[in-house]
Amino acid sequence: MISMLLSILILSVAGCHPSECGRCRHPGETVYGGITGNYGGLQLSDLYTDDMVLQRNVPLDIHGIANTGEKVMVSIAGQKATAIANNRGEWSVTLQPLQVGTDYTLTIQAGKQKKEFRHVAVGEVWLCSGQSSMAFRLNQAVTGKKDIAQADDPDFRLFDMKGRWETYDVAFTGILSGFSESSAVFQAYCLEEGFS
Repeated sequence: MISMLLSILILSVAGCHPSECGRCRHPGETVYGGITGNYGGLQLSDLYTDDMVLQRNVPLDIHGIANTGEKVMVSIAGQKATAIANNRGEWSVTLQPLQVGTDYTLTIQAGKQKKEFRHVAVGEVWLCSGQSSMAFRLNQAVTGKKDIAQADDPDFRLFDMKGRWETYDVAFTGILSGFSESSAVFQAYCLEEGFS
């Protein structure tokens, strides 16, 4: 009876729809999690990595997925916050704004699972977006070698969010040769204007 009910529930779900955080769940996964409360434990967006950058001077929303009812503890720079995952496994905490810095550690723990992100920076976060202008890499430009040599900033960090067909879980720090010329020109402008 339960397996028949589960089959009916899975069949009645209309396709795969993304959640608020952009993650698309398979209907069976959603139904299973809704019935059991098991969402696969602590899960975070691919944006959470070592060397990531958090925006300075604003409250920080840290969020993810955990099993229903599980207590999630988040800590960084002496701040600690807790949340309980809701019936969809979602949890969120808001931390106080942090000062500019380059060597924070963000720790997130749910039950026996613990994720620790090292060398987290707090500063300015810029989003560069486009199509072919963003696909053209700085090392492909005529002046690429010269521009890369002049862009020596150990605190400049990049996260290359590939299109869905290219995405892989890698954080980049201070490596401009593989990034778009537009991003590098924007970085140079920011440095000139004192936005570092």
